[in-house]
Amino acid sequence: MTNQHPSENEHFAAALRAAIQARGLSLDRVRYHLIQRGHELSVATISYWQSGRSRPERASSIAAIAALEEILGVEPGFLSAKLPARRRGTAASGQSPAEAADAYLPYVNDLLGRLGLTWDQGLTPISVHDQVVVDAQGRETTRDVKQLFVAERDGVDHYWVYFQAPTLPVVQGLRNCHVSAVENMPELGIVVAQLRLNRSLAKGESVLVEHRAAPATPEPSDRTVERAFLGQVRSAHTEVLFDPACLPLAAERFIMVDGVERVEPVVIVGRSVHALVLDFGPGLYGVRWEW
Repeated sequence: MTNQHPSENEHFAAALRAAIQARGLSLDRVRYHLIQRGHELSVATISYWQSGRSRPERASSIAAIAALEEILGVEPGFLSAKLPARRRGTAASGQSPAEAADAYLPYVNDLLGRLGLTWDQGLTPISVHDQVVVDAQGRETTRDVKQLFVAERDGVDHYWVYFQAPTLPVVQGLRNCHVSAVENMPELGIVVAQLRLNRSLAKGESVLVEHRAAPATPEPSDRTVERAFLGQVRSAHTEVLFDPACLPLAAERFIMVDGVERVEPVVIVGRSVHALVLDFGPGLYGVRWEW
């Protein structure tokens, strides 16, 4: 997620929103026209731009602005002029989740290929619980992930996880699993780890697993913890534990489905923030906060 203050993006976001509304196009149709012109952007990315949560910063995103201006019937340069000049055309220091997914997915596929893995893991996720610990300096120190799976076929004996972060995390199995293989791209901050189950499963059998991801050198948190689902999950729960010396001032839960984001405030209870979704997916959900 980009870490700029929303006001830095608002001029561009407001202009884009107005242009889309005036043209009367859905975000799906905007994306369709962009693809026809050779610009592969997700609906979520366009939604993030018009909401002000992020702005075009990667070279490929900047290149799509001229096409957007044509599609929306505005004067050439109308949208690009609304981007802050100090960042326009430079490499991104932060990206929205949607942009990050667009940028890194090909590399994840490459790492999966190196490990001989595919997206079909033979496991149906029933529930997932993320517990993230943030220290007194506002840095994410550990992320423990507990998941309940049901085997879709006989002989399933592993699952895999993927992380992208400024500092590559060290992944370790905590419960009913152990790390059996790892591939990474340090220059991009991407790691894929295969976790071997303690035993093979029969079709219909369930297993509760837990693993941890901890950066060797903790970095300042981007104030967001999120998770994307390609299919449906019965429950997903996120818990962020803060050091008492570094408590957030406010927090909110967000859900994005089909490019539409819904946000609601969440209560900070003691030193923790919680978010829960039921029967959710596909889509993106998470929590974010302000210091």
